[in-house]
Amino acid sequence: MKKFLALLLALAMIFALVACGGTADTEKTDDEGKTEEGKTEEGKTEEGKAEEGKTEEGKTEEGKTEEGKTEEAEVIKLTVWVGDNYPAVTEKMVESFKEENEDIYGVTFDITIGIQPEGTVKDTVLNDPEAAADVFTFADDQLFELVAAGALEPLGDYDAEVREANGAGAISLATVGGTLYAFPMNVSNGYFLYYNKEFLNEEDVQTLDKILEVAEANGKFFAFDMPNAWYLYSFFKGAGLEVVSPDGKTNESCNWNATDTTPTGAEVYEALLAITGSKGFKSLGDADTVAAIKDGSVIAAVNGPWNANAVQEALGDNYGCAKLPTYTVAGNQYQMASFAGGKLIGVSSYSQNKIYALMLADWLTNEENQLLRFQELGDGPSNVNLVTMPEVLANPAIAALSAQAPFAVKQVVGGNYWGPAGSLGQNAVDGVKDNIQDLLDTCVEGILG
Repeated sequence: MKKFLALLLALAMIFALVACGGTADTEKTDDEGKTEEGKTEEGKTEEGKAEEGKTEEGKTEEGKTEEGKTEEAEVIKLTVWVGDNYPAVTEKMVESFKEENEDIYGVTFDITIGIQPEGTVKDTVLNDPEAAADVFTFADDQLFELVAAGALEPLGDYDAEVREANGAGAISLATVGGTLYAFPMNVSNGYFLYYNKEFLNEEDVQTLDKILEVAEANGKFFAFDMPNAWYLYSFFKGAGLEVVSPDGKTNESCNWNATDTTPTGAEVYEALLAITGSKGFKSLGDADTVAAIKDGSVIAAVNGPWNANAVQEALGDNYGCAKLPTYTVAGNQYQMASFAGGKLIGVSSYSQNKIYALMLADWLTNEENQLLRFQELGDGPSNVNLVTMPEVLANPAIAALSAQAPFAVKQVVGGNYWGPAGSLGQNAVDGVKDNIQDLLDTCVEGILG
């Protein structure tokens, strides 16, 4: 698409020169409309190259002068929605996008960046698809519903380029029925254990029992967002209990209330009560977890790589990362499981500027900007050229995600999972221990819808 638009500009320039009586003294042109001598690339000459697409006479291809753009330059308005941690780095990417493309296409980009949590952006989009941002980030588990609602524009001409640039796992997260509907942004939408080496060593962090013991002994805390269904899943899945969804839209089965399994659902819930009842436990959300690590009150926490740089800065030489620990259920140890996935960037099918929206989404997820996101936020890149970089391989957070990978599953659950599971987690935080089987039955009933 970009090459096609550039070709139109080149043809327009040639027509203008002929109209003015000029002649083109060239020996040979290739199929992109470039001459062998005095070759132009995106409207620039090799010799006496015109800066930012300007001709030798100081005029741009669109009739703009060196003093600035004329009023004839079209203004392209786009809105981008990103998660809480991403506005600052996205602003840098947007500015570089403008610098790269405004003069080439003879337009002015007016791009607004807004915040929408990736975990719930689907609900915002589907509530009013026509009012959605032109470009938005979202967690991969929301792809099915967005596609089913016709809210996402397929990648079209960008399809082959994106497939070649990103790993097969990332491509699978963005694909429905063989069609690529989103640009892979990262493959680090998972979680692991952060810990403070001043208090905990590599052996300590193997079990949650030991982490809580050390936290209690030092008047500190282990932080876990128990009412967040995304994290709560780790306990039930780790104990062998399942939520099954064939399509990511509806939940086919859930045995969290099982009475004939080892362990039973009630025993897992009782284990949660034992954890939340510890003096070394504190249920904290994302931002509060980072703040508590910074102030020193939290010495271990389950969280994701998007906070890696902030946690590393807070802990310095005491910065530690590890897979999730085991935890005790009915006297036995079970490895905590996790969801695994990635974040994607999609283009609204209702966008009034789809061509430019696709260009921007492609820019935000290219190799250069995946590297920038990794360097500033610790995001695990999906780009095939970046995943083998020594800098990426040596990153403690990404190494911890890799260690957790054997115990992680792709995030495929229906929408009815989140509310009931979150409520069950809140019950555990509140210490609700009466009628446990009834609590689990109600939870499962809600999950199955």
